[in-house]
Amino acid sequence: MCENFARNSVVLTVALLFCGFSITAQQSSVCTSFSDVRLNKDEPTVYITFERFGKALDPSEQRLANEDLGGRSRKKGEHVWLRIHNNTCWPISLIQYGMYVPKQQAGENLGARFKRIGVLDDGAETGLYYAVFKDRNQIGYSGIDSYNYVKLLSGRTALFSVDRDALKNQQYIRVTFIFDWEFQRGSERKGYTTNEPSHYLEFSNYDLRNREKK
Repeated sequence: MCENFARNSVVLTVALLFCGFSITAQQSSVCTSFSDVRLNKDEPTVYITFERFGKALDPSEQRLANEDLGGRSRKKGEHVWLRIHNNTCWPISLIQYGMYVPKQQAGENLGARFKRIGVLDDGAETGLYYAVFKDRNQIGYSGIDSYNYVKLLSGRTALFSVDRDALKNQQYIRVTFIFDWEFQRGSERKGYTTNEPSHYLEFSNYDLRNREKK
């Protein structure tokens, strides 16, 4: 356990250094007033929707640095793919397996791509961390070893897979996130800077069954 914690701490520290470049280079905020922070006023600030059934990501295939796993969700399977939406004017950060390396854009040099490390491409397929709950008690979590914070910019979405068994019976999953500005204030705590309330999203067996009825 101590060995895993030490390895995870090193990975997280290195990854946060990379992400530091991305934070300033990509987007600090698009909020310009005290009006509604939602981009789409008909939807919540941050939310999860069902995407499709498909083949889940295999945690053993995840590495220290991972590129977008585009197309994996369309492989035939019975696992659940969900889409997380950032409907706010701020970037948010989530926890995923390893470090995210964005796709290289046409004409983009290595230095420019390096600055985008840790910033999810819009619609990216990746392995986000989630906890499994039943009766308000955590009973499991997605298999994870080395991990990192990844950034989802304002208006973007990302896809992640969930094992079908995590949503059986009365179970549900929980995904935590942090607003970008929370890294910049508060007291130091476990590798990031925030003393703000915890934010999380939940998707349940009930949500899945309602989707299957449609």
